[in-house]
Amino acid sequence: MKGLCYVVFDMDGTLFDAWSVAFPAFVHTFQALRERGVNVDLPSEGELRRTLGMTYRKMWSTLLGFDDPELALWADQTMRGKELELLKAGEGRLYPGVSEGISKLAASG
Repeated sequence: MKGLCYVVFDMDGTLFDAWSVAFPAFVHTFQALRERGVNVDLPSEGELRRTLGMTYRKMWSTLLGFDDPELALWADQTMRGKELELLKAGEGRLYPGVSEGISKLAASG
């Protein structure tokens, strides 16, 4: 092997601060849940962060305090839609030093 041809990174949570779009998407989704008549308050930031990485159904049953597969799917789709909207609008951020680090890797060949 003469050298690296490709470098692969896990972007979400490694290069990109996923929380920068996840938190506003959580806020939006909990507001939408209340508008649907679901009596639920926005959990603390710590509670929300602890659910990241869970399956959507486990995440929503944990956050809502009950298991409703249809509501969990709706909430997940609502949250993902808001995250995509935020990303398309240029929201979100890379972790500090990521741009510089990738530039150095690219320059090194």
